[in-house]
Amino acid sequence: GNKQVQEEIQQVTAQIKQRDAEAKAKVKAEADAKAAAAAKAKAEADAKAKAAADAKAKAEAEAKAAAAAAKAKAAAPPPTPKAEERKRIVIEDDSSDEEDEEDSAPPPTPAAKKAPEPPTPATDRKRIVIEEEDSDEDEEEQVPSTTSTSAPPATPASDGTRRRIQIEDDDDEDDDEEEEDDSAAKQAEAERLKTEGNTHFKKGLLKESIDAYTRSLAVWAENAPVYSNRAAAYMKMGKNKEAEADADKAVEIDPSYVKAHHRRGAARRALGKFEEALKDLEHVKEQLPGNKQVQEEIKEVKKQIAARVMTSASAPTSVPNPVTAKAAPPTTTPAPAPPAAENQSENKSPNQVSPQEREVKAAAAAAAVASKYLSRLPVPKSAAEFERSAKALAKDTAGLGGYIKQIEPEQYAKLFKDSINAPILNAFLSALHDVYLPDGLVSEATTCLTALSKVGRFSMAAMLLPKKDKQVLGDLFNKLASAGQDVAALRKLYKA
Repeated sequence: GNKQVQEEIQQVTAQIKQRDAEAKAKVKAEADAKAAAAAKAKAEADAKAKAAADAKAKAEAEAKAAAAAAKAKAAAPPPTPKAEERKRIVIEDDSSDEEDEEDSAPPPTPAAKKAPEPPTPATDRKRIVIEEEDSDEDEEEQVPSTTSTSAPPATPASDGTRRRIQIEDDDDEDDDEEEEDDSAAKQAEAERLKTEGNTHFKKGLLKESIDAYTRSLAVWAENAPVYSNRAAAYMKMGKNKEAEADADKAVEIDPSYVKAHHRRGAARRALGKFEEALKDLEHVKEQLPGNKQVQEEIKEVKKQIAARVMTSASAPTSVPNPVTAKAAPPTTTPAPAPPAAENQSENKSPNQVSPQEREVKAAAAAAAVASKYLSRLPVPKSAAEFERSAKALAKDTAGLGGYIKQIEPEQYAKLFKDSINAPILNAFLSALHDVYLPDGLVSEATTCLTALSKVGRFSMAAMLLPKKDKQVLGDLFNKLASAGQDVAALRKLYKA
């Protein structure tokens, strides 16, 4: 009659049913995907077979046409030969009409070459000129039937005929047209694959979207938006190095592409390259001066730069004094004592505070943030070690945040393997909600959540989260969405 046990049995039974339903849905989805892939492969094979058949039919038609032309040419009656008929074949490469006229002049009379053989009226001289023309119409107009022309006065008996046979060479133009058609076809196919990748990305199918973008680039490599989109997908997966490389390539192709600069800045920031990230974000700010999100990101990066500078200049066991940590200017005059400068600034109005004093205050705030991430515990080497450390830091949220901050999201899958559970997720949610978001580490929080969703047995751990943790998770997603993060797909994965 224990109601608590009965409720627990009901909960476990419901969880088992849900797990079985998810397994069945997964199997069905995989089967559908395989069927779709098979259908796609068959369609591609059919398309290739049809293209081959069309090409074969076209080749046969051209061969028949060539054979018919050759047969018609062979059947044409040959010209009637005349006594002592002499032919001269001139192959001309130039298209000048003046050169054609010069080359078409009658050749020297036989009398000038052979004295014993006087010219006879029956002697015809024919000249076949092989010229390059640009159109079939010109060929038809310039191939008249044999016409008589007056010979030079010195050789009145040398009346001859002239024929022009034009051999056209339009291959260059045809090749240009074929290249243009091929280029247009490639661009169309690349755009189709890009659209396919965008569709997968919106559905949260990151691997599929990356595959589609990669195939698009294989067809048409000089496509900055596709590189930028693939960078976004890589960032969602926590692969920030790949994201930086793709965004960098997009900028190389199109230096004016603002979105590529923004994504490269985000990737570099996630990799800890704060100075380089700041350059990208400053460039985006110049192009989009009214964008508040970019302005906030610039502030966060400046804080991170200041925090790192202060941390590197301090001893491992203490937090540095931001005022004394500021370097003195390169001059022989001693710098004023920091406390005096601090006291003077207190008596000034906000408009009288110098830029240097504002920098000192900003560095102090950044140092306070940096102190949270000076973890006294080493990077864990296993899920069990992480869970023990997280329990020890349960009442020290800032320390827990610093402990988690030193673990790269790319290492989550290797670290936790198939051992992730609800307590581990609880530790991450507490750190992200209570440390990351208050410090403005919005994109880093999204990256952590994305990387955790790729760890084995994540779905079971998320399903077993207590109601309290799910409330924290829901509030976390709401704040991320308010900060401009796209977390719709992550909500579904975390069932929040």
